[in-house]
Amino acid sequence: MKMRISDEKLKEEWVDGIYNMSPAASPKHNQILNELTILIGNYLKGKKCKMFRENIDLILADPRELSVMRLKEAEKETKVRPDLLVFCQNVYTISGNNIVGIPDFFFEVLSPGSMKWDMVVKKEKYLSAGVQEYWIIDPLNDEVLVFCNGTEITYSFDDTVKVQSLNDFEINFPEVMSEIVF
Repeated sequence: MKMRISDEKLKEEWVDGIYNMSPAASPKHNQILNELTILIGNYLKGKKCKMFRENIDLILADPRELSVMRLKEAEKETKVRPDLLVFCQNVYTISGNNIVGIPDFFFEVLSPGSMKWDMVVKKEKYLSAGVQEYWIIDPLNDEVLVFCNGTEITYSFDDTVKVQSLNDFEINFPEVMSEIVF
């Protein structure tokens, strides 16, 4: 019998049955996530959208199509923890400590310890699951990679980027980065 002592500073995820554990986020990663959480949270006030933030398990599936048995299987196959996710139009449900659904918009802020996992494994899983808008925020290269409706566009931290799934909302990255101390 294998025993694993859980360390809350480690991020544990599964994609197609492959287990990954990555170290805690860097201070820069955390600051970017905090700034974006505030901006997006303020924008969403009064709207019929729900935002969830890091350390929440997401099972990428349409909850209307999952039986209880299939949900238990899905939990073992793919459980990811995006840095921030938003549901507006898409259906989701909460099952135990998991959110089951395909977010309208979500992103990952890259850290050196999770780069390959986020850029390759999770990106492919997200896109194959039918995610409409997924961002990878790369503080090492000062870039934002936006995957939206089958297209991929790279922006710099000098750009203002429109969140397509949130209609009229834009993120001014020069303003966001001016708040980051590193």
